[in-house]
Amino acid sequence: TTEIYTLSLHDALPIFESHLNKLNAEIGDNPVQQAQAANLRVLVDQKLAELAKTISLFQSGDAEGAKALVMSDHGYHVMENIRSLVEKMEQEETSVGDSLRVNYRKSIRITVICIYAASGIAALGIILLAFSIIREMETREKDAASLRESEQWFRGTLSSIGDGVIATDHNGRVSFLNPVAEQLTGTSLEQTRGKKIGDVFPIFSEATNSPVDNPVDKVLA
Repeated sequence: TTEIYTLSLHDALPIFESHLNKLNAEIGDNPVQQAQAANLRVLVDQKLAELAKTISLFQSGDAEGAKALVMSDHGYHVMENIRSLVEKMEQEETSVGDSLRVNYRKSIRITVICIYAASGIAALGIILLAFSIIREMETREKDAASLRESEQWFRGTLSSIGDGVIATDHNGRVSFLNPVAEQLTGTSLEQTRGKKIGDVFPIFSEATNSPVDNPVDKVLA
């Protein structure tokens, strides 16, 4: 989505510049219209800068920042200023000769339409991105719920069998003891959770009664 409206805005920039240049050419040496055209260029640049910043935030992974920028009043006020200036320019153009009037008005309107189009594309990108984030969150929640359900099932199964069962994490620290293992080790899961397996279940040689390597450490190694 970001690529779509980035390319669209990139393609629109030469169109903005072309119409603004054409507008300046048609104004000629009219000082009032020259000042209005200069102000219009400033406002257009502000709007394009806002869109470019929105896209930059998207591409950098700051979706919340992009959303906040679009939902702020900055872009709205810029567009209000553009609309107000365009109205003044259309009023001023009534003093321009009939031969220039049609092209003058067309250039202004096309410029405004291009700005609206770029803004619409950016807004659509935000909507699609938000929809994608929501779907991803729902998928992750379903996966987490499935994992919790599987974990509960395994814990229930291991707790009900007659053999002693001790489970560790990938660092060899105790994460689970079933009731039989608690009886055999003389401790509880609450007391042993997070401890090294060798401290909870030390193993000694039957022949020499000296400590031997714990098989859990061997497996992890």
